Amino acid sequence: MKCDGCGIESEFEAGFTKERRSLRRSIRTLCPRCWVHRNQKSAAWYQVAIFVGGIVGYILLWLGNWPILAPTLTTIFLVNLFLILTTIPHELGHAIASRLLGWRVFAIAIGIGKRVFKFRLFETLISFHQLPIAGFTYVTPVNAKWVRTKRFLIVLAGPAVNLAIAAIIIGISRHNGGVS
Repeated sequence: MKCDGCGIESEFEAGFTKERRSLRRSIRTLCPRCWVHRNQKSAAWYQVAIFVGGIVGYILLWLGNWPILAPTLTTIFLVNLFLILTTIPHELGHAIASRLLGWRVFAIAIGIGKRVFKFRLFETLISFHQLPIAGFTYVTPVNAKWVRTKRFLIVLAGPAVNLAIAAIIIGISRHNGGVS
């Protein structure tokens, strides 16, 4: 097999990813490094597009001439901003639930792309990456008791934190008269 991105060759066919090119019939073959690089580049462009769309939406709201487009762009931007800001508490929810249930937390990674900085906190490696649009919490069980139930609770802890944050924001907004 040969990578269409960097040209590297290997006989290990399962290591390569085959994908159809957009709006074409041809198929592109990528090695793991080129595939990750392509995904990170598309995620970066997505974030830039959302940011520019938010600025344009805010300007259009201020001008008042676009009754449908302006609120839509602004809402998409604010939802994306909310998701980025809740990535850290989401991953901490997984980590705290893991510790409470007796599992070992190896690392928490916030974002994708190249690592910006890292540090250790309570024997856990915490690293921040370029694009904060995703996160990973690496955990492992210490014993085999109730593994499936504990894993379910650990997975559920992240979205539960997101729901709690959303409920707090909605509660504050209703209390201040923002949402009717």
